[in-house]
Amino acid sequence: MINTSRCREKTEGWLGRRRNFICSECHQKFQTDTLNPLPEIDRVCFTCRVRTYVYTFTNTKTGRDKQVRASNVELATLRAWRISPNLTFKIL
Repeated sequence: MINTSRCREKTEGWLGRRRNFICSECHQKFQTDTLNPLPEIDRVCFTCRVRTYVYTFTNTKTGRDKQVRASNVELATLRAWRISPNLTFKIL
């Protein structure tokens, strides 16, 4: 029997869709093919993903971890302190 389906899963061999996002660093629009939406920390374009890192901070009062994306340690610390002054670098 010949398959006459024209759905994306049959023609391209994968399940998902093209999603549009705005980069959280440079605020440019970009597209990516994913099954599920990207988490907030990963919504960066390819050029910003190459030049930034994810730093982990710990809240001293609650003990919860918060991830901050920045190009260097100083900028990550400033962004973390803007979120909450109780955030400190996570020590492994």
